[in-house]
Amino acid sequence: KWIIENLLKTNINIIITGNKSDLAQSDKVLSENLAEYKKLFNNDKIDAVIVSAKTGSNVSELIDLIYERLPEGPKYYPDEEITDQNVRSIAEEIIREKVLENTFEEIPHSIAIKIEHWTEQDKLTRISANIFVERDSQKGIIIGKKASMIKKIGTEARVDIEELIEKKVFLELQVKVSKDWRAKD
Repeated sequence: KWIIENLLKTNINIIITGNKSDLAQSDKVLSENLAEYKKLFNNDKIDAVIVSAKTGSNVSELIDLIYERLPEGPKYYPDEEITDQNVRSIAEEIIREKVLENTFEEIPHSIAIKIEHWTEQDKLTRISANIFVERDSQKGIIIGKKASMIKKIGTEARVDIEELIEKKVFLELQVKVSKDWRAKD
């Protein structure tokens, strides 16, 4: 009640959301619980949504409701500027994405990508990047049998990077083991 009283003193949009609907005994119990919360707010303009993050039930409705209620903020960047990241950072993320997409659950999110060299030429950009993993077994998975996985990762990443920079790319990837790299500054 204290939280609700303080929220009502503000001028913010309030949406009551109940999660874990997949675990509820019945829809009736959920509706009754939400109705009790709405009564505490004593405001008919407050929306309430019951969701299940696990099953995805009503999540899109909640997102739509949040989007409707968000105030339009100031324009921080010009229209043509789509990110505050530099091209190298985006290229590193593209390579990381291709590693994760192609190795599925085999490689946890304990990989890092570091571009070591980026050389611009007239019609070609040469990029050399390291893929850092924490264990030798992860290195083997990323390289794959007869280097098939690293070739696939490199090809897919190269295509996306070429689209990004609108230029042909020569992409060289190396996999290196750096034990417990996440624990180091």
